Amino acid sequence: MRVADKDVMTVETLVNNWQNYEVYYYGDGNRAIAVLFDPKTDGKTLKMGPRWDRMPDQTTLNKMVGYIKQEPFRGVYGPRLWTVLGPDGSTYGYTYTVLTELLLEVVDEKTMLVVTGD
Repeated sequence: MRVADKDVMTVETLVNNWQNYEVYYYGDGNRAIAVLFDPKTDGKTLKMGPRWDRMPDQTTLNKMVGYIKQEPFRGVYGPRLWTVLGPDGSTYGYTYTVLTELLLEVVDEKTMLVVTGD
C-alpha cells in the first residue's frame, strides 16, 4: 500500500461514486476501522478474508467513514486513504483506514486476498 495521491483520488470521490466499487468494511456492524473500495470494472479482484463485510448501502458507508474520521482514532498518523497495490505495482483499489498495513496474498495474476487488517 502507499498513501493515495490527493490529486488522483479522495475519500469524498470514492464515497460519492461508491456504486462503481465493491465496498467492504473491517469492524463490527456499528463501527469500522477500515473501508475498502475495489473497482468493479478494472479486471482485477480483491477477495475479502474473515471480518470483512460487504457495505450494504450508502447510508452505512457514510456512517462508517464518519466513524473513522472521529476523534477516537486520531493518533500519530490519523486516518489515511491508501492505494492498494498488486505485486506488479498496479492499483487494485483503495482503503480508508487508521491501519498502517493490510495483509494481502496473491491468489492469481488478477486476484488478491485481503487476509486481515491487523
